[in-house]
Amino acid sequence: KWEGFMPDEANSYLNHQWQKARAEFKRQNIAPYGFRVAEPQHDGTPHWHLLLFTPPEQLARVTSILRHYAMEDDADESGADKNRFKAEPIDPEKGSAQDYIAKYICKNIDAGE
Repeated sequence: KWEGFMPDEANSYLNHQWQKARAEFKRQNIAPYGFRVAEPQHDGTPHWHLLLFTPPEQLARVTSILRHYAMEDDADESGADKNRFKAEPIDPEKGSAQDYIAKYICKNIDAGE
């Protein structure tokens, strides 16, 4: 929910939650790797897209950890359960991992317009 934060403060909050997730990964000896792209909403507030790779046997734990930290604050907020965290496997019918990440990188390139 919006609490008057500026976009850079919101991004700092997301980064702090990511740091906590990374620390939990380390405690559980999990080492996902991949990409993170910050995408601004229309009001400038950022949200993140992550493209992570992990062994299949660690997928449930990685997802659980990320969901936990995404929902750590204000989990009872209207729509939070539906909108705050979404994990989906790569669907080859929709494209590759490279297609996914390129889409979000390209969406945020300002060609001087």
